[in-house]
Amino acid sequence: MSLIVKTEIPTYIGSFTAPMSLLNAFITAVALNKKKQALPALTKLETEFEEFETYITRDLGLAHKS
Repeated sequence: MSLIVKTEIPTYIGSFTAPMSLLNAFITAVALNKKKQALPALTKLETEFEEFETYITRDLGLAHKS
């Protein structure tokens, strides 16, 4: 399956914001509709994100402290 979205905005960030939002909404809708199939795949993906340190999970001291 291919999703093709044409953009005519000359900036890098602006040109991909709308298509990526559409893709995110599509993936979310499919995952909600196919929970039994999607959950194992999303869990595996999250495990790989943690393994390859895709996200920063430690406190960098940037949050406001009360």
